[in-house]
Amino acid sequence: MINLMQGSVFKSRLICLLFASLLSAGAVGAQTENQYSTEVALRLEQGTLLLEQGELVKARTEFEAALKLDPEVPEAYNNLGLTYYRAGDLKRAAEAYEKAIEINPLFSASISNLAAVRYQEKRLKEAAQLFNLALSIVQGKDPQLQYNLANVLRDSKQYGEACKHYLEAIKLKPDFHSAYNGLGAVYYCQEDYDRAEKEVRKAISLKSDYSLAYYHLGLILSAKNRLDEALDAYQKSLGYEKNKAYRQDTQTKIDELKALMARRQGTTDPGPRDVSVGGVRRDVVSTMLSRGEYASAERELKGLVDGDYRKDPSAWNNYGFALMKQKKDQGSITAFKKAIDLSRGDLVEAHYNLAQTLRRRGDYLGAERECRQAMAMAAKHEQLCPLVHNLYGLLLKRSGRLKEADAAYSLAIAQSMGKLSVAHYNRAIVLERLNKTREAASEYKTYLKEAPTGANAERARARLRRLGM
Repeated sequence: MINLMQGSVFKSRLICLLFASLLSAGAVGAQTENQYSTEVALRLEQGTLLLEQGELVKARTEFEAALKLDPEVPEAYNNLGLTYYRAGDLKRAAEAYEKAIEINPLFSASISNLAAVRYQEKRLKEAAQLFNLALSIVQGKDPQLQYNLANVLRDSKQYGEACKHYLEAIKLKPDFHSAYNGLGAVYYCQEDYDRAEKEVRKAISLKSDYSLAYYHLGLILSAKNRLDEALDAYQKSLGYEKNKAYRQDTQTKIDELKALMARRQGTTDPGPRDVSVGGVRRDVVSTMLSRGEYASAERELKGLVDGDYRKDPSAWNNYGFALMKQKKDQGSITAFKKAIDLSRGDLVEAHYNLAQTLRRRGDYLGAERECRQAMAMAAKHEQLCPLVHNLYGLLLKRSGRLKEADAAYSLAIAQSMGKLSVAHYNRAIVLERLNKTREAASEYKTYLKEAPTGANAERARARLRRLGM
């Protein structure tokens, strides 16, 4: 089943992100010298089990009960924070982590988790400081913390520093496949494709079914114009990928690459495509949507959600997308909410699409809420979401929160590996309003370089002339 979004399908699977630390009662001894009563330990254990099962409200009840019995339990505050974090309530998550740190200022798990919150809030400098603090507590010996810090530095475009911490993570854990993959991604951002290929292939050698690394390898080989090898890498990624949204992203890459190869060979036939479930060829619905045949796509998808795929969140999300493109807002909102409900809130695309629809209807607070939910779910599933950050930036700009909007656009650019051209234009507008003329001009020029015939190209040129550039 395809997962379609406004513009292009998510490019957010490019690099794994942060991991929020989860403590269980069994880990208490390793984290603190305190000894807790049997009942407190049982509450912690039960709450952790519920948290792992996704029962956030029930888990929260257990951690709150533990704190009523003993208000000086940092582990309870830490895991309470996780229940809020996974629900997208970053403010309460941060408050809980801060209370854990007040009790134990050297509690590295909560320091690391607070860093993850600051990352989601676009406060990258604070996130880096917190990860550095957590690393200092463990004398730099935690490869996961080194990796997390590297990811933050990468998204801050501090590529040199990011490389240092990826390499340190690898030194501490030589089989850390994600760190090799992250290092390769940084080299890709720097257009050092030979080193990028070397590191990503190392990641694959350590994890032979590493879908994300094969996807990165496809990007790298495409950049090196080795299209046959790139196609093979994408197909391997597709074969190993379990996430439906990621599968669609990969399938799109395969289709685009086949079309390019067919054009170069003087034919218009890109070859056979995969067949979707439900008796509907995936390319049929995809073609309908790409041609703007939304009513036809709506009918096909309606048959799915009324039939065997009534409990498939991806089908509902796609159905909502077809309705949204026809400006059938109420129906699309219902469909997106159904997708969110069926996925237990996990379907990032549905939150994003719902945010777009709410923004169009003038419900800006609702749109912001859905963007925050999308970002929280993306962090939970270790994926990036540049389109969400770009949309969030638009909403922040509208409400006059220009510095926050600047941070959102910067994150969108970083997470898309600089390939989301419109984010450069959007950021330039904000930088102008912040009186950062030189930076604004640089972003306009980047936009024009990446999208010389884009929708905003003439406006970008006009603004550059007005800036005297």
